This record gives sequence, C-alpha cells and structure tokens, in this order.
Amino acid sequence: MTEASASTPDHGVVSVATASAHQANDPLSKSILDQLQALPKVEAVLRQGLTDPVWSDLQLATHQQGALQKHAQETVADLQGFQEWYEQQTSRVISTQAELISLIDELDRQAASLLTRLHKSNLLMTAAAKQLHNAHGLADLPLLQERVQQCTKQLAEFQGTAGQ
Repeated sequence: MTEASASTPDHGVVSVATASAHQANDPLSKSILDQLQALPKVEAVLRQGLTDPVWSDLQLATHQQGALQKHAQETVADLQGFQEWYEQQTSRVISTQAELISLIDELDRQAASLLTRLHKSNLLMTAAAKQLHNAHGLADLPLLQERVQQCTKQLAEFQGTAGQ
C-alpha cells in the first residue's frame, strides 16, 4: 500500500458492505453502510477544516490554554512557597512571643524585689530622720552618727544588690 492509499479509507470495504447490505436487507446493516459511505465526506470536511480560520483559532486557543495551565501551575507553586514561608514566619513570631513573655515575667519579678528593697530602705531612712529629730543635744550625737552610718551602709548594700 502506498502512503496515499494508506491515508484514505479503503473504498473496497464500502463496496463489499454495500453488496452485503443489499443482500441481507437488514436495517442495522443499512445503518452501518450509511455510516461507511459518509466516511469520505467526513474526511473531506476534516481536511477542509484544517485550512479554515476556525481551526487556527482553535489551535491558538489550545496554545493559550496550555500557557494558562503552565501559569496556573507556577502560581500554585508560588503560593505553596509563600505558604511555607508564612508558616516559618508564624513559627518565629510565636517563639519570639514566648521569649518576650518569659522576659517580661522575669522583669516583673525583679521589679517586685526592687520595690520591696526600696520600701525597706525608705523605712530605715524614716527611722533615721525620726531619731535625728528626737535628738536632744550633743550627748546623742555619737549615737546619731552611728545610726546614720548604719543607714548609709544598708543603703550602699541595697544599691549594690539592686545593680546586680
């Protein structure tokens, strides 16, 4: 068979089917015969359609559809990458928040301790001021100096521990 005859339907089959259908007088055979006889017409329409502008539009639309599918796949990949990045950033934010909460709690504890120490220091200074106010004469001066030294020493200790 040559290339030309290989690409065209075998009209011998149609003629054999025609003879068989006339002999059998069968409606199914006649339907099949009609379809076989229509094949050359269908082939001609298809060949004509290849040169028709509609075919070009169909090919262009098919090409555009392929490009859109590729773009959609790239967009999905970009979105997946963004989602992974977003999840990493969210994880970082959550861990940073936990660290900040821990630091704030520690600062609260240190501030409470500092306030307690400041209150004690204030009480000592108030007591020293009362003693100074109650001092009568020079006889109480050495006692007053000793109390001031004690208060100064305690204040220095307090300042030393507050700086730690």
